Amino acid sequence: MHDRIRAKPPVTDVDSWNEGTVDEIRPQGEEVVVVCDGTDIRVRKAVYDLFVSRLPAVVDGESVVGQTVWYK
Repeated sequence: MHDRIRAKPPVTDVDSWNEGTVDEIRPQGEEVVVVCDGTDIRVRKAVYDLFVSRLPAVVDGESVVGQTVWYK
């Protein structure tokens, strides 16, 4: 579980991040699988909660699915 996900574009090491769209969210116990462009990104629930709190559209009531994110 070393995957990382960001709600905003990275400012350092930009080339190591992928930009994608969230296709699906799958809670799995203490983890959450965020599927972006067919890639499973597995993070702890606390990391997911922090990530979601930083998505401006989600704060305004929209779904996480369909949002643009950055991951590696």
